[in-house]
Amino acid sequence: MTLGIALDLLIVCLLVATVAYAAILNRRLVRLRRDGKELHAAVASFDAVIERAEASIAALKAAGGSAAGRPADGLAESAGGELADDLRFLIERGEAVADRLEAAASDARDRSGAVELPSGGMMRSGGLAAALDGVR
Repeated sequence: MTLGIALDLLIVCLLVATVAYAAILNRRLVRLRRDGKELHAAVASFDAVIERAEASIAALKAAGGSAAGRPADGLAESAGGELADDLRFLIERGEAVADRLEAAASDARDRSGAVELPSGGMMRSGGLAAALDGVR
């Protein structure tokens, strides 16, 4: 074997290795391009999700900002208004009941002949009062 044939065989072996390596690189590049397209689609969908989230955050901040100055004014006014109406109704009913009780007590006093004492108590005219008047 001559030196020329040995060099030719070496070049052929190197070329075969280069072609094999080129085929392996080609498969990897095809896979990388395919994964790159998938990655691009994932990044695009992620970008859309981020934009929607930012819009939602801005809407929440706007809603929170408008409610921040008056944390529960509308709620307090409506609940307070209802509560005030309920209290007014109860007070009116209580006053009506108190008036009826006072009238009933006055009628009972008039019928029994009881006398109201300055201390707020009641004493029947007769009995002890009549006995004390007789002792004087």
